[in-house]
Parts: sequence; structure tokens; C-alpha cells
Amino acid sequence: TSPFASGNVVEASYSEPEIPRYRGNPFIEALPPIRSAEEAVELMSYYPPYSAEERRLPSHVRQHLAAGLSEIRHPVGVHLELESRLSRLIRWGYASRNPLSRGFQESVNESVGRIQEAHENGGTPQDLLIQPRPPRGAATGLTFLGTTGIGKTAGMQMVLDGYPQVVIHSNYGDRSFTRSQVVWLNLQCPSDGSIKTVCANFFHAMDAAHSTLRTQTNYTLDFVKSRSTVRTLVPSMARVAAQHGLGLLVLDEVQDLRQRGSRELLSFLVQLVN
Repeated sequence: TSPFASGNVVEASYSEPEIPRYRGNPFIEALPPIRSAEEAVELMSYYPPYSAEERRLPSHVRQHLAAGLSEIRHPVGVHLELESRLSRLIRWGYASRNPLSRGFQESVNESVGRIQEAHENGGTPQDLLIQPRPPRGAATGLTFLGTTGIGKTAGMQMVLDGYPQVVIHSNYGDRSFTRSQVVWLNLQCPSDGSIKTVCANFFHAMDAAHSTLRTQTNYTLDFVKSRSTVRTLVPSMARVAAQHGLGLLVLDEVQDLRQRGSRELLSFLVQLVN
């Protein structure tokens, strides 16, 4: 199976947020409205259709119907908390990254340049942390832990399904604004803890998210080559994430990380948040 979860693509439709800090930012205004707990429950719930007539079917047929029980999605408290946290995480991450601000592109170029310079100089993970420009970036992260099989991946996907994966912007108000905004990407953690594998998976996932569009991307062909190194992949990944307004990166199956390489990968994720 593909390690990349995929979602829907929508044309941007803007609505004015209730929170002043969020206004005037097309990345935020194109998102669904902030949901109440009741709205989140209704959105995330799914129950297979049921008919009383099915009870009269032969047992060997009902066994097939019983398999549909695995499709049930019944949100509980932890799902509502996860939905609320991710809602805040995505929006506050965008709050200091307004693509219409005068210094947005300059900030992207400066940050990517510093990442590239640090890698070329063989810096340590701590040296590679990028200090955000004022106002301080609000991007952050969270960890969602639980025993194997408890439903972490299913719960996360329940929340992600409430957001479009890609939003196509053409015009914002009376000005031209052409951009494909990637709200979320879901990657499976490499078992070897390899940063290079994470970067390669990232470009694959970006291409998959744009696969249904007329203007498809070819980031995998452009950046993932036999001679590619972390020093070349990380700056490219940072630039692509910034240009597409990546709101949320989910790294699934972190238990697959081996001790060797895991510390380096986790340090890399801290770099990415910054």
C-alpha cells in the first residue's frame, strides 16, 4: 500500500475568521470554519448503512456484513481533543506566514539560504535551527502516542478528512493570487530513521497531492536523484514546503524508528518546525 495518505483538492473559498489575528491571510481564510465540538462529532462520525431486513439473511452472508463494523467511526473525547489541537496548530502556524505580506518571499529565501549554508558547512543539528524573523513564528508540533492497534492512524485520518489537502488559489479579493496550498501531508516514518528517506517521501507525497491537477508537480524527478544528499534535499524541501504553504506534516508509525538514526531524524524535525 502507498505510505502517503491523499485527500481532496478544492478551489479556494474565503470566509472572514472570528479571530482578528487570522484575518487577511488567504492560507487561513480558505480553511473550513473553526468547528464546535458538536460540529466535529458530526463531521468525524461514520456508521455503515443498516437495514433490519439484513437480519433475515443467511448466516454466511451476514458474516460479510459484519465485516463492515470495522468501518464505524465513533468519535470520543480524545478525538475531539485531537481535532481541537490540530485546528489551533494549523492556524497558528499560518498566522506568522502570510503569503501576501511584503517580506514573505524574502523570509523564505533567507531561511532556505541559512539552512543550505549550515548544511554545506557541516553544521550540527543545533546549528541548523533557523531563528524565525519577527514576529516570532508560531509553528509548533505535537505527539500523539498510544499502543499499537489502538487507532492512532484512524483517529488522525478522521481529523485530516475534515480539511482539504490542497487548496487552489486564483484571486484573493481584487488582487491576483495564484498558489496551490497544501494543508497537510501524511508520511510514514522510515524504519531506518533516514533523513534522506523522509525527504524523498516528502517529495513523493507532494507530487501525489498534485496528481489530479492539470499543473502537476515533478519534485521527485527534480530533486530525488541517485547522487542526492541530505545537504541538497533539506533546503529544497524547506523551499517547497514554504512555497506551497504546508500547514501540517504528519509522521506516522514513529515506533518503526530504530535507535540508530532516530536522534538525527528527530533533530531534523525540530529544524523543520523552526
